[in-house]
Amino acid sequence: MNLPVALGLWLANSCAAALFGYWLGRSGFGSRAAVAPAPVAEIDDAPIVIDDLRAAAESADEDFELAIADFSAPADSASSVWVQRIARRFDKLLRSGRGFERKLSTGQARIARRKGGVWPALASELSRHRNRVIELCGALEREISGSITPTAATVAALLAQVQSLAEQNRRLRQELVEVKARLAEREERLSEAERQARLDALTRLPNRRSFDERLAAAQTRAEAGIETYALILFDLDRFKDLNDELGHPFGDAVLSVFGRILTDTIRASDHAARFGGEEFAVLLPGADTLAANAVAERCRRQAETSIVRRGDTRGAFTVSGGVAAWEQGRTAEEVLSAADRALYAAKADGRNRVHLAPTSAASETDPAVALTSGV
Repeated sequence: MNLPVALGLWLANSCAAALFGYWLGRSGFGSRAAVAPAPVAEIDDAPIVIDDLRAAAESADEDFELAIADFSAPADSASSVWVQRIARRFDKLLRSGRGFERKLSTGQARIARRKGGVWPALASELSRHRNRVIELCGALEREISGSITPTAATVAALLAQVQSLAEQNRRLRQELVEVKARLAEREERLSEAERQARLDALTRLPNRRSFDERLAAAQTRAEAGIETYALILFDLDRFKDLNDELGHPFGDAVLSVFGRILTDTIRASDHAARFGGEEFAVLLPGADTLAANAVAERCRRQAETSIVRRGDTRGAFTVSGGVAAWEQGRTAEEVLSAADRALYAAKADGRNRVHLAPTSAASETDPAVALTSGV
């Protein structure tokens, strides 16, 4: 094969390979990168780290106190009993000191990964404390490995070193207690912020985000055969006219009053939420359409008979409601849509009433079946 022909074949093969690779990249076929891994939630282990360090420091305190008691006793290097007791204490203190040093090292490494706040200072203190423990262990090793019998002078020097370390250890324990308290305060603030993020500021009811989470959980339980659920959607009748005639502050008062009506009427296991604007939703775990309708009617009648006061302004309001229940094969979105259709059928039927969404069995029997009134 001559050179021009060989060069032509090489170019053709190269182009074909490039085009095939391009197609693979665009389609994602055969590529693992096309499927992104699910994110893994990071667990904040700071409280566990602090508790581990506190437990280690408390255990070390006990060992230090025992050593101080032995080292403070009258010294008698001529007594074999005293020498043996001191030698045993050296050995026990060395073993506990090594274990404490390892725990400090582990805690320091876990703390050092954290940035800002109390962590840099705490990591530095752990490092200094670990070095003190290493110094004590070194002194003990020299005494144990030496051939000289312990003397009053060497024991006195070790006593001073252990007393100083014990004092530093108590300070470390106090610092860990304070850090744990700050963590608890931060966790409380975060929990409160998270709770507030799920509340409607005006009515103090859960908001749409909270409701969607509860609905998703109820759907999961229903699909698992654990418990069914029903939904109610409410909408304040002619709310825009009410705002225009009596003012937005009065409209806010109406929203708050109806929020309290829902809270006072539903069960503790139910979940009422401000769905948005003048619309409210109630999730009723374990309820069917008839049970949910009874709750909806009680709420509607309570609203109908309520007198709202805002300053010198007084007025009344009504609500319309739509009820739907989960059935096998229905998604949460389908149940919500069914309740929404029932709600707007109630409004179209004259307002101040509750309508029930038809069951799938009724719809299959008669596709033209009308939404039924619960009144």
